[in-house]
Amino acid sequence: MNVEFFESPTGAAATMGTSDGGNTLTLRLNLQQIGNILDKNDDGWGQVDALVAHEVVHAVQFTKMPATLINGVPDWFTEGLATAIQGGAPFLNATGKDNVLLTDTWNSDYGSAYAAVMVLHEATDGGIQAIVDELEAGKTLDQALAATTQGDTGEIANVPDFTDATTFVNWFNTSADVKNYLNNTIDFADGVGSIDNAQGTSRTLTSVKDVITNNTTIENPDQFQLVYKDTSAEGEQIVFQVGANTGQTISMSTYDLSTEGLTLSSLDVSTRIGANKAIEMFDSAISRVSKVRSNYGALQNRLEHTISNLNNSAENLTSAESRIRNVDMAKEMMDQTKFSILTQAAQAMLAQANQQPQGVLQLLR
Repeated sequence: MNVEFFESPTGAAATMGTSDGGNTLTLRLNLQQIGNILDKNDDGWGQVDALVAHEVVHAVQFTKMPATLINGVPDWFTEGLATAIQGGAPFLNATGKDNVLLTDTWNSDYGSAYAAVMVLHEATDGGIQAIVDELEAGKTLDQALAATTQGDTGEIANVPDFTDATTFVNWFNTSADVKNYLNNTIDFADGVGSIDNAQGTSRTLTSVKDVITNNTTIENPDQFQLVYKDTSAEGEQIVFQVGANTGQTISMSTYDLSTEGLTLSSLDVSTRIGANKAIEMFDSAISRVSKVRSNYGALQNRLEHTISNLNNSAENLTSAESRIRNVDMAKEMMDQTKFSILTQAAQAMLAQANQQPQGVLQLLR
């Protein structure tokens, strides 16, 4: 199982996906959204342990219940079972026990989905485990319900023996006995409403701390091999020397924004669950590309600022060189003037020296 951490202001806090029939699983954790849900401070999405437990149930469904991947299990059951393991009382309270309603298209009503699974758990001989056993054998939910025995096994009266999922949905949506059970049973009196470690009738709901304990080791590590991957990890770096001294560099990281790098190469949109996961992954990919573009934009601004500074330095250097050359020219002119004066003085002295013999000759004449 690949575990990826990323940050995005949009999308789900956590998703579990597979692109190859359950052979490879990817748990994606949106740290920014997880930080937001922690503010809720409840035992639903507000607990990170519960959130991860919900997604791990999906991992088991993808790997152990093959019908889940071929649309053989409705979304309401897939999400409802995960919520029942996680603890769905907060969701049911948010929906309202008199407002539960299952629809053909998944509408993110976790409260109704949770209530439906709990009702199945109460009304089925052997509890929800009997249905899960059938699903793990490769059957669809229709076949699983037809193969298990329902009836007045718990607190719900007048339970028919369901032949398929549609029969159950119609009964769940219209039966007054279901509403009576949800409103009057002590099963939802306290705790988070987790079905964990309980099956059959008269289950006792536990608190989230009892459902998910803090362990320092992983039990049964051979079930899933965890591979942690930070999707914001940088690739190779290109280093630009932007100054004359050591350490005056700017590094540019490279990112894999291909479909493989964004984990978009093997999306399956043939099912509702797959399509929903694909939308979330597309949102995450767009957010990541935007973040990389922002990084490159900031880098471009730094390089442009550096280029401007280097241009100013080059101009200053040229100006200094010109001034130095001007100083050298003045020195040469001074030397030339000096030598010219010396030459003229020598010529004058020579002329004076030649005049003395001429004066003597004049006297002798």
